[in-house]
Amino acid sequence: MGRTATSSSHALIGGVAGAGLAYKGAEVIQWSNIWKRPSSFAGAAYRLAIGFAVMIGVYWLFRRWRPADVDKIFRKGQLISAALYSLGHGGNDAQKTMGIIMRCLSPVGVMNPDETLSLTNPRTLWIILSCHLAMGWHRVRGWRIVKTMG
Repeated sequence: MGRTATSSSHALIGGVAGAGLAYKGAEVIQWSNIWKRPSSFAGAAYRLAIGFAVMIGVYWLFRRWRPADVDKIFRKGQLISAALYSLGHGGNDAQKTMGIIMRCLSPVGVMNPDETLSLTNPRTLWIILSCHLAMGWHRVRGWRIVKTMG
């Protein structure tokens, strides 16, 4: 069974736009901002080229090594890369969730719409930490991605 790639950014944009449509109609949507999202195909092609170049470089670097020695190094490296992937994913995708939480708390008066998220601001620290923790925990538990990518 095939898997479908999804984009949380596209889903977030679509969800917010859909909420705006349901609330006030098409006139509240700033369509020029929605169409600013870069083409997924161009980004994927660029990442494919970079990944291919890195793969060739790693292959060339280890071309004279014994497979057993390479396996030992790469098994350890896989754990490190999984940890860094979790940290990066939690840090990047959590930002989207933080924005939605702030957007939801502003109209009801819990947060000031001009308030910025900051680690030094005790009023917003809980938002940052909870979003990072949720995203990081999801990836740490997600060994399936480690097996797939490994």
